[in-house]
Amino acid sequence: YRDVSPYAAAGTAKIPEEELTAVAVVGIHDPLRRSTLSAVLACKRAGIMVRLVSGDSTMTANGIARACGILGDNGISIHGATLRSLGERELVEILPRIQVVAPATPADKLFLVSKLREMGEVIATTGDHTDDAAVLKEADVGLSPGHVATDVAKDCADVVVLDDSLASVARVLLWGRMIHENVRKFMEFQLTAGAVALAVVFVGAVATGQSPLEPVHLLWINLLADIFASVALGIDRPVDELLDHDPQDYTSLPSPSMW
Repeated sequence: YRDVSPYAAAGTAKIPEEELTAVAVVGIHDPLRRSTLSAVLACKRAGIMVRLVSGDSTMTANGIARACGILGDNGISIHGATLRSLGERELVEILPRIQVVAPATPADKLFLVSKLREMGEVIATTGDHTDDAAVLKEADVGLSPGHVATDVAKDCADVVVLDDSLASVARVLLWGRMIHENVRKFMEFQLTAGAVALAVVFVGAVATGQSPLEPVHLLWINLLADIFASVALGIDRPVDELLDHDPQDYTSLPSPSMW
């Protein structure tokens, strides 16, 4: 500020810019949600690599990524335009280590998702703008925040996160693993019980000339054993230990590794 005589300033509209005294410097900080760091750590524990693709400046994006545990010591932060200018060999070498892309446009985000999918990665991405529609469709799973996303982004997304929280995405991950585990146990029990019944019928028919189990016996086995046991195996609640399992392909059931 600077004290100015009202008589001296009355005849001019120009604001004095010399000999001013600084009173304060004000900065605006948008803190992370408390649940963000734990959600990122849960995703990493589950074998999922979290990347930040932002339109903010490189310095701002790197600061946010470090604060929430995304950008590590060995991670790479790269400009979106630089990413698209790399050759195929360079892309293959650095893509697994890229953790931050900023500043980035929707086209840069689409380019990153497309290249990762070409490498065989399963990609989930978030987007809240109309320009994110293409990348939401390109990804294996598109997520859109329910409060701030445009209607176009919500329509293109596979999942709408109602509370706009990354912690909800981590909970979805845990429940998805629980469903996969329950289906695996259900199929393991059913296939094992069915194989045993088939073996008994086959061996008995070969050895004695007739099946030791009548159709009504097999029906009772299915009603009393398979149904109740399968239901019991399919209602387990999610536990944090499921995050320690390696990510599974959605085509991995049934497989010999079930046993």
